[in-house]
Amino acid sequence: MDAEKTDILFFNDRDVEVTDEDVDCAPISRAERVLREAEIPHILWGWWAAATHRGRQRHGGPIEFIVEDDDLMNAVQAFQDAGYLGEASTGTYPSHLSMTKRWNAWFVAKSDDLTWGPIILHEKSNFLWWLSSTLPTANPLHEPPIYGPRYALAHFLPHELSQEEDEAMLLPDDFAIPILNPAHYAEALMRLFCRDLDHPDDIKSHWAQHMRELVLNNPCPLDYIESELDIEYRAFWNALCRDAPFMDEARGLRRWLYDRQELPYVPYIPYIPSFSNVDATTNGDSESNAGPPYPF
Repeated sequence: MDAEKTDILFFNDRDVEVTDEDVDCAPISRAERVLREAEIPHILWGWWAAATHRGRQRHGGPIEFIVEDDDLMNAVQAFQDAGYLGEASTGTYPSHLSMTKRWNAWFVAKSDDLTWGPIILHEKSNFLWWLSSTLPTANPLHEPPIYGPRYALAHFLPHELSQEEDEAMLLPDDFAIPILNPAHYAEALMRLFCRDLDHPDDIKSHWAQHMRELVLNNPCPLDYIESELDIEYRAFWNALCRDAPFMDEARGLRRWLYDRQELPYVPYIPYIPSFSNVDATTNGDSESNAGPPYPF
């Protein structure tokens, strides 16, 4: 699905009658079935936990889908024919939504409190699409998967847990819907951190925060994640788990990724002081300010 040519649909499920069949059909919500039966390709986004299982009965919030432009009006008609009220409210780029919604695929959704933390695409560093295109999802329900791999990091939420299960440590196969393997997610964050290590806007801090949240709040055992990591990532991961400095490990991983050409080219532009007597084209030096693409 072309991210430049998509629309985001918001349909309110509050006024649609909930049947026992709907409640028992997790992980497929009634709204998702509408699009599937109409054979309209789509991606669920954001707060779709409110549209699945018992969460829909309590919250009745909007359900968000991403569909291609050519299918937009067909999707609107399919929802209206199924009894959904209201019109489609559309956007033009998925990152707009991700910058305003807060969700995290690794926070456990409790039975009395559907809350999760943020995974927000940085407006200046949105290569999350590029990374996730190489990362598989765990336990897919569809073959081929109906969810595009470009969005693999974004739209999966764990099923609800009862109070007695709240403290349980879960593995990917324990989830009611397909999720990204947390080891693949950890690798993606480490790669993003390595890529932006010397970015002048300190974007790496954004990825560092998500790595810490993954260590502290993910529902899977840390040793399970480590066992699933490629060996080159493990020193970095171990430092994160010990809350120890990890810059040396990050630079070592970056060199390895760069040698294997597994980092996208991002032009490196060093900081240029705003002094009138400094040549802005040379940063005061005889060398060009373009710099190497990956200054180790």
